[in-house]
Amino acid sequence: MKRLSIFRHFAIVVVAITSILAFSSFTTSTKVEESPNKDFIHAIVDQMKKDLPMDAGGGLVMTDVYITSSYIVFEYTCSDTVIDLTREGMKQLSKGEMIQSSFSDESSVLLAKLCMESNYGMRMIFVNKERSNVLEMSFSLSDLKTYLNK
Repeated sequence: MKRLSIFRHFAIVVVAITSILAFSSFTTSTKVEESPNKDFIHAIVDQMKKDLPMDAGGGLVMTDVYITSSYIVFEYTCSDTVIDLTREGMKQLSKGEMIQSSFSDESSVLLAKLCMESNYGMRMIFVNKERSNVLEMSFSLSDLKTYLNK
């Protein structure tokens, strides 16, 4: 039963991210059907930044999104409970299980494909309001390709 709640939590995180990206992609001048590239991803991130902070559901508020050399990074403010539940889930699940459960619906798979085709992994950072409790969850480009290209 506890395992199910962990899967649901990861699903909430990913659905929040993908719903924002899907909405944002329609507001750019680039069509979703076109081959994704770094310019496309940067345009999506720039659009998302304009709408921050944004309630992402499940007790998460997206406060920042940015791109590093290897990752698209999503930063959330949330309660200690959400951080602790995520940390517990990371201890109980393998990276493959986390990725496969997080990217199990059509919109989340689209997000992962956009990342992979643009040579980025995904990183989510969860912090409490005081910034005293921080959790980072990263899926490298290699991780995404390994577990999602089966």
